[in-house]
Amino acid sequence: MSFTKSLFLAIIATLLLTYLFGNTMFAWLGMDIVIDDQAVEPIEAIAIAALIGVIFFIVGLTLFISVFGTLILVLLAALTGLAVVGLSVFWPILLFGFVIWLLCREPTTE
Repeated sequence: MSFTKSLFLAIIATLLLTYLFGNTMFAWLGMDIVIDDQAVEPIEAIAIAALIGVIFFIVGLTLFISVFGTLILVLLAALTGLAVVGLSVFWPILLFGFVIWLLCREPTTE
């Protein structure tokens, strides 16, 4: 089955299941969405509920990414600071070790 056909069938199945379960839940719980003293039709009520769910998801994802992005940024800044401090304190020792390595290594024959 091609990707387009699979995608189309998945979208149709999702829409039908959302409509059926949404309509059943609104009827089972006796809920109605009322705008201007008029009950909204079931398909519009399901669309409104789905839109509210998507908005909540986007807000939650934004908060999640903000919090963990901030934590990652702080950790990277701390590691960079430690690396700079380590290099600035130990650069003479590292330079001395590099010079000794250059002088004492075996010559390469190519």
